[in-house]
Amino acid sequence: MAEPSPVSSEDAGDIGRLGYPRFPDIHGQLVVFSAENDLWLVSAVGGTARRLTVHEGNEFFAKFSQDGKWLAFSGDYDGNQDVFVMPAVGGVPKRLTFHPSRDQVLGWTPGGAVLFRSRRHHPHGDWTLHTVSRQGGDPQRLPLSRAARLSWEPKGKRVVINRLSRDFRRWKRYAGGQAVQIFIGDLAGGPFRKMTTFKGTNAYPMWQGERIYFLSDRTGTQNLWSVTPEAQDLRQHTHSTDFDVRFPSMGQQRIVYQLGASLRVLDLESGQDRELPIRIISDSLRTRTRFTKPKKYLNDFELSPDGAFLALQIRGNLHLVPSQKEGRRIQVSRSSNSHERGVAFSPDGSQIATVSSQAGEDEIFLYDAMGTRAPQRVTANGKRFKYPPLWSPTKERIA
Repeated sequence: MAEPSPVSSEDAGDIGRLGYPRFPDIHGQLVVFSAENDLWLVSAVGGTARRLTVHEGNEFFAKFSQDGKWLAFSGDYDGNQDVFVMPAVGGVPKRLTFHPSRDQVLGWTPGGAVLFRSRRHHPHGDWTLHTVSRQGGDPQRLPLSRAARLSWEPKGKRVVINRLSRDFRRWKRYAGGQAVQIFIGDLAGGPFRKMTTFKGTNAYPMWQGERIYFLSDRTGTQNLWSVTPEAQDLRQHTHSTDFDVRFPSMGQQRIVYQLGASLRVLDLESGQDRELPIRIISDSLRTRTRFTKPKKYLNDFELSPDGAFLALQIRGNLHLVPSQKEGRRIQVSRSSNSHERGVAFSPDGSQIATVSSQAGEDEIFLYDAMGTRAPQRVTANGKRFKYPPLWSPTKERIA
């Protein structure tokens, strides 16, 4: 296959505007990733990516087979999230699982079967691990009560696992009872031993050579670390202070991962950590001006104190519509590059309080209810989560 050509450093500045690559995997000179809910293929040195799938639904969690000839991934071609496989160069996907539970691909077994996780068997909805042949057939459950991730010891019998997964939680720096820990043991029998002691994230274990690589937020930001199987000689390999390292994947002494809106490749032998410059050439349908049905995107509403207007928060903007059939509609906010959340009339109905991101972080703003004056910012306390505001009866204070 002809590989995509690398882009110059001048082109790299456009990456953030050309896509949002996620869930990468690497094999040889190729990287697969998801963007715009499709799978894409790009050279391991960067370049213009080639789209592999065009289905309207989601395709993600793609993983190369050991020989690099196949891609296993999760997709919802038939309305449900199932396991599919197709040639790595592209082609017709073949469906491998047929259960109403969500099936998410994790990788491949040393024997060449697809490894995936599912909630199909656990009474409390925890993840359990399964394998299925590339040719199809009945999935086989691994002998683990619950597990969300697994990596095999190279040329050995042991495995490392996460019992839990917090990949898509909306909060960070969690250290409670559901914190992700790493365990090591043998699938053939015997107890599993807890490897990690840090009371925070210890996720995505990846066994490579004599070390186990994983994600941890022990320094305040999630980065890549490694230890020996005896949990000794802790080392930090990435040093991001702005964005968390996310969705790492191991391939031939390299780890590819997502950082912000870009992908990076860490070479384990040299220690080089470089950005993967990608150009995603697309018609960008979601960025086009289009007509939508407002009622599908209604998030909040409130009646004005005199009952004349109904304030609506739709798709991140504030609107006033008459409560009676007659009257004019007023668009209070016009912010295509920010988001308004929550709507609260002042007691006299002249202002609307809302949480807006127009200052870069969520802050409380006051909007003129008639939409004639510029909004007034009333808070400036930065990266603190704010619930939708409420007015005091006297209009003097906002909770």
